[in-house]
Amino acid sequence: NCSTDLERGRDHHPYTTLTEVFEDNGCTRIDDIARLSGDAIKAMAEAKGVYANVGLINRICAYAIADVATVQRTGRLPLN
Repeated sequence: NCSTDLERGRDHHPYTTLTEVFEDNGCTRIDDIARLSGDAIKAMAEAKGVYANVGLINRICAYAIADVATVQRTGRLPLN
């Protein structure tokens, strides 16, 4: 969970604001998010009436890509 992770959560970004956006668009796995562009995430959020700033979107994209790489390397997501 990005919000409770020591490093990812330190600035208290509202990561969970995008949870419903991802769920409603069938993004149920971290690799689904890793395949999305920042513009796609912003458009999906706007369509749901959710505001997501560029900083939040960039972090989510970067974390998703890093987490997919971790899963590919170790076979599981890192524990918080």
